Amino acid sequence: MYTPIGAVVPLSSIARIEETVDTNIIRRLNGQRTVTLNIIPPDRVALETGLDIVKRDLVNYLRETGAVPGSINMTISGASDQLEATQEALAANYVVAIIIIYLLLVAIFTHWGYPLLVMTTIPLGVAADRDVDAHNRIRSGAAGDPGGRGYRAVPRRGRDRDVRPAR
Repeated sequence: MYTPIGAVVPLSSIARIEETVDTNIIRRLNGQRTVTLNIIPPDRVALETGLDIVKRDLVNYLRETGAVPGSINMTISGASDQLEATQEALAANYVVAIIIIYLLLVAIFTHWGYPLLVMTTIPLGVAADRDVDAHNRIRSGAAGDPGGRGYRAVPRRGRDRDVRPAR
């Protein structure tokens, strides 16, 4: 592996190598010999991020450099393929949920156009409200206020203090 400036990076600086003893048989999957490489990302790295890094930095690098010939099939399985299956199922369910919500709104409004108006303006309104709320909190100085109440203590002359809403 090389750095962006072309220096060689020793494998021991980026990975911990452990030799283990395995069975003395050749494992096969669907009649083909297999080699298993277990990669466990650190807890701070999300599974999807780790999967992208392995695909981009390891699999593609090995293919491009010719270290792994094109005749060898490399697949990634385990928790990563379960993640992809879950993402595909969620995407399909999201589309079905939008269609069901639209049909329910059509039944409520007894009109085909009003649900489209509602389904487009409500998310925009919520996003705008969040933006305005964030702007007002920053402007009032309440962004640093842990309670987010928008109040600050304003000192007066003398010993007493007055608490006023932030402007």
